[in-house]
Amino acid sequence: MWVMLQQVRAREVEVESRHIATDDRHILDEWSAVARAGGTALVAAMATNGWQATRSGIAGLFNYRGPAIQAAIELQLDAHAALVSRTGNPDEVREVLAAVWRLELTALLRHHPEAKDPVRTLVVQVWEALPTPHQTWMRTNIAHNQAAQYTAEPSCGQTRDDHRVAGVA
Repeated sequence: MWVMLQQVRAREVEVESRHIATDDRHILDEWSAVARAGGTALVAAMATNGWQATRSGIAGLFNYRGPAIQAAIELQLDAHAALVSRTGNPDEVREVLAAVWRLELTALLRHHPEAKDPVRTLVVQVWEALPTPHQTWMRTNIAHNQAAQYTAEPSCGQTRDDHRVAGVA
């Protein structure tokens, strides 16, 4: 059931992106950067002491899509956190799950662009609350109209050196 739901959502995102005008591509880039940082922060928080606060914050963001979607997201979050906890290689599982949550957050932002700032705020809060071993970063700069944005991605061997995430200083 969950896999089918993911496939449907991925298809929705694909179809929707075809309808977006070329002039609006910069908006997609910004949403993508915010979603990328959000997905990465979310899975980094799984199986940590900050998980419940992160879970509540992410689930609350999906309230924009209605209570039924929010309830489905909560179940999905619980299942993914359990998977990270049970596995022998949590980093590998987190890498895969980060991609799933990037898609979820991208779809949320496409349907509700007003959620962008709350997602950014939550990302910063989550990253700052993570234990040091989970705060490995790779900095990505995305420039559009001379405005740089910063996103956080996990990267082995690098330490966190930048608190700016997806345009949040």
